[in-house]
Amino acid sequence: MATENQYEALVEELNDLIEINYDRERGYLKAADDIEDTDLKPLFRSLSEDSAKFASELSEFVRKLHGEPATGQTVSGKLHQVWLDVKAAVTGRDRDAVIGSAQFGDNSAVESYDDLLEEDKVSMMPELMNTLSRQRDAIQRGLSIVSSNKHDDDDNTSMGNSSSTGTAGTTMGYGDTPRGTGTVDPITGGY
Repeated sequence: MATENQYEALVEELNDLIEINYDRERGYLKAADDIEDTDLKPLFRSLSEDSAKFASELSEFVRKLHGEPATGQTVSGKLHQVWLDVKAAVTGRDRDAVIGSAQFGDNSAVESYDDLLEEDKVSMMPELMNTLSRQRDAIQRGLSIVSSNKHDDDDNTSMGNSSSTGTAGTTMGYGDTPRGTGTVDPITGGY
């Protein structure tokens, strides 16, 4: 059973994930607002909304552990610098630079979730473990969709096609977002 001291450490680690999600929310929203490629705007807005939802869910767990959730007002989130890079890339409005920064940030987010999921104190809390796993998987799926939209020399996205060929040879568009997975469908706004 986790001790009070373990709860304090867990609250701190959950707050790190909350800050990461707030950073993702702001970064994707900024990217959606500033990027010239209109086909990426709904995807980035959807990922921003997911991050806000994830931060809210994690805040509830922090409260259950008698902690104070991170507010997202600090600049100490692990991905803050990454999102500054996203903002800088968006300023240049270079599609591949924005996607590359988002990929780096989301890979870091997935690693942070993986680190916490490996801890014994999380495995003793099935509801938290399920939530963390679901959120991690949704970020990973979003990363795959973002990655599939990066221009390659041999794909057809540079010809104005709003969907692109993924690594498995499948075409991924925004309506292809899995339903019921914790990811907002950018077309309908539903889950």
